[in-house]
Amino acid sequence: MRTVFVAVAFVCGVPALANAAETFTFVARTEITNRIVAPVTGSKTIIAQFSSGRIEVTYPGRKVLSKSECATWPAPPGGLFTSNGACVVVDNDSSQYTVVVSCRVVDDKITVNDCFGQLTGVSGAYKGKTGTVTWRSTVAEDNKTLTSVGTGQWT
Repeated sequence: MRTVFVAVAFVCGVPALANAAETFTFVARTEITNRIVAPVTGSKTIIAQFSSGRIEVTYPGRKVLSKSECATWPAPPGGLFTSNGACVVVDNDSSQYTVVVSCRVVDDKITVNDCFGQLTGVSGAYKGKTGTVTWRSTVAEDNKTLTSVGTGQWT
């Protein structure tokens, strides 16, 4: 009897979960607007950077244009990630969400990062929603411009 109940709950629950999730892909172009370099006695120099960008998000059947403001800083030593950060993203209709992110360098030149983040809806179309996002970010030769390509899901 217990097996039948679990099977029915699973089959009945899957369509509800599928309808609740909304997947997307995106391309972002970001420019570093400021860097703070803070030497630390007896430790590695800390470099925090601030950036602004434009994001084109593609959902099934529609595109959304957004602007982002982000800050990143070094992650604690010894872990998988090399930087952490936070972003505020605002769509053209003023809907807003935040992204808390961790990234890791994946090449010897320190120009490619894989990033993973948590989405939190703040207002408008995103209010009350949460989600996840992942992307690959590549730094241009000017060491100031980044292009990111990724995917995510709102629940």
